[in-house]
Amino acid sequence: EQDQLSRDIKARHGVTVHIREAGAGFRNAVYYAQPARSELPLRHALLLLRDFLDSLPSGLVSEALLWPYTEFAIYLSGPITQKSAEGIVYPSGFSAEEGSLRYLALNVQDYAFQSTLHHEFMHLLEDRLSQTAYEVDKPVFMFWDSLGPKEAEHHGFALTYTDESGDTFSDLDYTSFHEKAQAHPDSVWFVDAYSRTWPLEDRARLFEHMMTKSPYTDPFTFPNLRKKAQILAALLRQAFPSLRQVDTAPWETQIEKTADYEAFLASVYDELTAP
Repeated sequence: EQDQLSRDIKARHGVTVHIREAGAGFRNAVYYAQPARSELPLRHALLLLRDFLDSLPSGLVSEALLWPYTEFAIYLSGPITQKSAEGIVYPSGFSAEEGSLRYLALNVQDYAFQSTLHHEFMHLLEDRLSQTAYEVDKPVFMFWDSLGPKEAEHHGFALTYTDESGDTFSDLDYTSFHEKAQAHPDSVWFVDAYSRTWPLEDRARLFEHMMTKSPYTDPFTFPNLRKKAQILAALLRQAFPSLRQVDTAPWETQIEKTADYEAFLASVYDELTAP
């Protein structure tokens, strides 16, 4: 039954899904994985993946696949482990490329599989956002690293995955999890410490929360996070023609959409580049 689900996803979306032994068959310099041998979590992951891809506007996946990539695949594996000094020790998933293949690897046994799927898929969408930044007059994407507290070094971005001790970066300053966040909502610029590592992780973490409403926290009650989510949604509309065919994308249901995304982005650009 899992094999049929994989074939259905390939037929409907052009995405190759590798499962069981093949799910750990990616070649990567930073990570390796154990196969997912339990059928129940594998089926659960396949159903979540199918439903997610079905929810996307028609054509978006193919628009995300840019030269030199000609194929998109997803490896559904067991636990993923770091095998070099780079990366994260035990990631829930990652995105990478090999030759003409662009792929995601996802641990189906991770309790937050759905969030990880959304997070890593945002990394795929990044490719087109980056390309579009070179084609527009006011590339807000290139100034994302300014979307943080002006008083902080690098506007609050750590620009590293680890702290000075080599441990995972965990500083909660300027995040929604800081102990004073509720009392000072205007001081919150990031969802959590991981959002602070790099701009692409900031966008991916935002995308996670835009896709799935958490029962525990709503980062979009904080004005800066709400505006950053609106900026990300506008950037996606600017970059992906398929989004112009739909009124509301799946990640836009929790935010107030801007009526004119081009004018909105132009005003954001002017704010970020003002002397």
